[in-house]
Order: sequence, then structure tokens, then C-alpha cells
Amino acid sequence: MPKGISTARGRELGEGLTRALKRADLRGRSAAAIAGWDPSKISNLANGKGGASTQEVAFLLGACRVQPDERDHLLALHSDVDARGWWQQHGSYCPIEIRTLAEHLEIAKSVVTWQNHVVPYALRTPRYMRAVVLASANIPAEEADERAHAQARARTTGTYYIHESALLLPVGSPDIQAEQLKLLLDFIDAADVAGIVIRILPVAAGAHAGLNGPFTKLDFEKCEPMVCLESETSALFVEDPAAVKGYDRIVEALDNCSLDVESSKWAIKRILATFKGSEPSNIDAGSIETRG
Repeated sequence: MPKGISTARGRELGEGLTRALKRADLRGRSAAAIAGWDPSKISNLANGKGGASTQEVAFLLGACRVQPDERDHLLALHSDVDARGWWQQHGSYCPIEIRTLAEHLEIAKSVVTWQNHVVPYALRTPRYMRAVVLASANIPAEEADERAHAQARARTTGTYYIHESALLLPVGSPDIQAEQLKLLLDFIDAADVAGIVIRILPVAAGAHAGLNGPFTKLDFEKCEPMVCLESETSALFVEDPAAVKGYDRIVEALDNCSLDVESSKWAIKRILATFKGSEPSNIDAGSIETRG
């Protein structure tokens, strides 16, 4: 693999290698000495830029005593590490946490999410998340609590464009829906603390640039931007520059036709007023830890 190329696979390999070195209590220079490498070679690998053969990576993972499953995963990444774009198929439903997305959210400089069906994953209350899981045709009901906990950990700073119809869709009981809407309002009020911007695209706007479905766009400090598309059974990580540029145009169009933050707040309040018999929200958006 040539040096200097940073792809989603390369960054996941680098993150896995960094964790392995930490668990083995090895610093870059110590690991380089064991492998007989220049320290810059370790740095390039850790930053997803390659520069080592599969045999060399296998040797280093062995020196770190990496468990077989993780070792095989990292070596599989290395075999195709310079390929742009990654379609991950997960069987009949996606795992509780998509590792590639979670790790890239940790290092993203900025995140933009568009959702036109339901409240975005990272902004859901635990009860709303459970209701979504219980409505699924594929996700086991017994995973509802674990997925709700994982969702809370995934909360990320960024800008969220949400279609008004996603908020009008009843999910769970009226009080679950009301609690969810109140949390969105809390995020808006605590924007300076939570680092979350919420913009509502009203139904009255009609046809719009986001009709083809939800996505998350991630920009990074030291590597090219990426777009993640999640479905029931798979996740697609888009890295081709022309394709990513297409999503930039969608974001620009969504920005132009969505309400500003203050108007979005009043739109949410108007929808909240339609849900009766709700209990006051006891979730404080400002106290919820966010990534970014």
C-alpha cells in the first residue's frame, strides 16, 4: 500500500493498531524498535496512511498479542486499505454500534445529518429509541435497552436537518413523542453547551433536495470528507470526491429551504401542542455528554 492515502479502512486499521499498542503498553518508538522500523512507519500506519506490508502488520499485531478476531479484522482491512468507498453488509439487521461510523464520529471536525423519516438517531430519547426498535421487523426486541444505551453514547455535536414529517410521525405513546419533542427544544435552548444545531424543513416547502433519504456527512481536520448512508441491513461509506461533492450540494439546498433555528423552535412547539396527556421531560440536554 502506498503511503499518504487515508481511507475509511485505513483509519479504522490505524485506530485498531493504536489501541493494540496502548493495551500492550508500547509507545511508537518502542514498537518501532521491536519491529525494526523507523518510528515514522508506525505513525503513518496509526494515521491510516499505510506504508507497511501485510506481513509487517501481522508481525506487529502479534507482538501486541491482539486477539484472533480483532487481528483477522485488521488484516482484512489492510488487504484492501487503499480502496475508496465501503459497503458493509450486516445480515438481516445492523449491529448495535457500527464501528466505522462510531470511530469516525470521534475524529470528525464537523458533522451534518439529514433525516426525513424519524428523529435522528443521535437525538433520540431512550424511550423513543426503544419504540423504534420494537417497531422493527428485524431487530430483536430484547436488544431494545442495549440499543437505547448505545444511542445515548452516540450523541454528537453538529447540525441536524430534520423534515417536519419526521416530528409529526407518532412513535410510541403521546407522552413518549412529547418527551422527544421537548428534548429537541432543550437542545436548541442549550446549543452553546450541547453544540447541536437543529433546523426543521417544513412540509410546506414541498419537494426538496433530500427526498432520496437520510445521510450523515463528516468532515475531518486531516483527511478527506466522507458520507455515511445507513439502511436496515447495511451501511455505505461514500468517499469518492465527486459523490461527496454531490452531498455538499444537497446540504446547501437543505440549508436554503429549512427554517432558521428560532423558527424551528416554534415549529417544534407547535407540533408538541398537538400531543396531549404528556408528562414533563426530565431530560436536561445541557447535561448530556456529546462528542465533538
